Amino acid sequence: MGADLFTYSLGFGNVEPRYMCQLTPGSTDWTLGTETDTLHDQYCSGDYNCKIDWSDKESLHNIIVQIDGLCAPKWQIGLLGGLTLLGVVVGCLTITKQGDFYGRRPLYLVGLVMNLVLVPLLIFSVWQAMTLLCLFGFGLSITARYYVGYTFTVEMNP
Repeated sequence: MGADLFTYSLGFGNVEPRYMCQLTPGSTDWTLGTETDTLHDQYCSGDYNCKIDWSDKESLHNIIVQIDGLCAPKWQIGLLGGLTLLGVVVGCLTITKQGDFYGRRPLYLVGLVMNLVLVPLLIFSVWQAMTLLCLFGFGLSITARYYVGYTFTVEMNP
């Protein structure tokens, strides 16, 4: 259940905040983020005095802001959701088969420990590479906990 909520919440990670920029040098007037694409480009260029408009209800302090990925290429932001799913796919191809060789209980426990370690790392991560690596590992832990754990539970209760 917790993994589902965490994975679904990644959808809010793609929501960019609203910006406010001073477009003329020396001016005290701020242009607000109604045209987010234009203001986003000006925010990332560094040529203007821009900041995030935290008073706007659509400005969320999400994972993109946390890892300073506002000006990152779109494909890197897409990896945030994609690597979790890739971890699940790789886990289904490898971890589920390992349960037949090494036993389901040890792999289930490894999945629980991985989840226990990776979730706090993801919450407090400020480095993009570490976040992406943790998301891939989180996908692996989902496989160990859900698929291997389900089979283990079914086999224990005939």
